[in-house]
Amino acid sequence: MSNFITRDLSSYGNREFSLHYESALTIDVEIIVNILRTRVSTSGPLTPGDSIQIGCSLCRVIDRGDYLGLEEPSFQSDPMQWVDSVDATARHLSLQRAAAESCNLEDDLSFPAITHTAFVCSSIDSADGIFMDRVKPLSDTDSGWFVACSDQNHDHDSSENLQKSSLYELSLRKPGVIPFLGFPVGTTAMLKRAERPRVLLHGSMLRPEQNSFLDRAYEE
Repeated sequence: MSNFITRDLSSYGNREFSLHYESALTIDVEIIVNILRTRVSTSGPLTPGDSIQIGCSLCRVIDRGDYLGLEEPSFQSDPMQWVDSVDATARHLSLQRAAAESCNLEDDLSFPAITHTAFVCSSIDSADGIFMDRVKPLSDTDSGWFVACSDQNHDHDSSENLQKSSLYELSLRKPGVIPFLGFPVGTTAMLKRAERPRVLLHGSMLRPEQNSFLDRAYEE
């Protein structure tokens, strides 16, 4: 287990953080530190029990005595279990940034929280392909995402074939959606096993930059 200790948050009147991680890259943990720095410099100190959204993930501030720490959802079980780590948060944010940068959308990222809901097709678990469509959210707890199987014979206008699911639950069922959850309203993403994803914005196909994450991710 690695440990990243911040050094400058005390200048904003905040206790320093000690972040635990194992599989995440240090450069990705440093992005989390930058988010913490921005948060405490603009909105005041974080204290044990506070929550902070990092990308789509929700982290909770914990007390380590001399330091503060962060715990995150394990992304291993439902209901949600909390673990003393930033591994999943760092990894997911890295994927989301890389996917957006592939399509030159890094400045347009709009992260819903993993507790926000989506309308999800009942058949995505067995589907070979899915498509994701993001519209303007209906409420403060709605992500705007509609996720359906690619079977054209499955009636996605029928409420019997749809269910409201949290993005956390969706991520457990279909981890392949995680890189796209921060894409802006107007995005359509078509994902099929062993194929490069196709992404549209307001109906126009986006071509991933050469050798970018989305260009390389599904190479044979």
